[in-house]
This record gives sequence, C-alpha cells and structure tokens, in this order.
Amino acid sequence: MRPTDPGIRELERYAEDGADRLFALFRRAVGDPQVAEDLVQDTFHDAWRHIDRYDPERPFRHWIVRIGLNRLRSHLRRRKLERQWVAPLAVEPACEMRPESSLLEEERATSLEQAIARLGERQRVAVLLRYQEGMSCTEIAEVLDSSANAVSIHLHRARHALRRWLGEAFEGESR
Repeated sequence: MRPTDPGIRELERYAEDGADRLFALFRRAVGDPQVAEDLVQDTFHDAWRHIDRYDPERPFRHWIVRIGLNRLRSHLRRRKLERQWVAPLAVEPACEMRPESSLLEEERATSLEQAIARLGERQRVAVLLRYQEGMSCTEIAEVLDSSANAVSIHLHRARHALRRWLGEAFEGESR
C-alpha cells in the first residue's frame, strides 16, 4: 500500500469527516459510548487491513459502513450470548435536579432510543442509516446487500412499530 492509493486517501478523509457519524450510528445502536468508540476503532482497523478490497468505483462511505455493520452484528451476537449467561446488574442512576422541560425532553429521547432498540436488527439498522445518516433506500440496500424494496418495507414496519410504542409511552403525558 502506498499513501497515494485512492483507498488510503478515502480512509483518511472519512476518518476526519465521517468518524463522528459512524460513532453516532454505533452509539444509537448499542447505547454505550465506550462500546461505540471501540466499534469505530475496530471498523477503521478492519478497513485499514482490507483497504486493498475497496473498489474506488463505489462510494467509500457505503464500504466502510458495511464493515462497521459487520462489526456491530458481531458485537450484538456476543452481547446476546453474554446476556444468556450473565445476569445483568441493576445500577441505580444518580438523581439530578433538572428543569421540567429538559427532563421531558430527556424522557422523550430516552423513549425513542428504547423504542429503536426494540426493533429487529435489520429494521433498526435501516432506520439509523435512513434518519441518522440520511441514506436513500437504494444506498441502504447496497450497504445491507438487499433490495431497495426490502429496505422500504423494513422502514415502513419500523415506523409503524415506533409510532405504536412511542404512542403508548407518551399516552399518559397528555392527561
């Protein structure tokens, strides 16, 4: 590999301009900033090791997001196995005084994060890529190795489920 290779240049550019977006994607998917940071680092490491596989004719962003999604899937599989064997510890969060509007906003954001986490993996990833990353159905389909129609169906079902769950969560707010 030479520093002039197109893949190296794209990787450096994405590390500067896109790493925060990748972090945000992982953060929303796993809910833990430290794990998200580790996933970003692992993604960049994998991309560096396999930069010779990058096709400059295709969008770099799609290539690296796909690597990241593979990392994410591996992490989620391991976490699922760990949950089956290790009982989660209940940690009581520290109570802080906050203005009511800030607290309500935080509750809504938490409810949205929890609702997104309830989605199946493909729906969750499609929602995050669409609404956080701003990818089109065609771009998401390329990343997920799926069809644009299948992505549209995932998004439709995810939006329906989110509306239902969030409606239930905020039902008591209007009373």
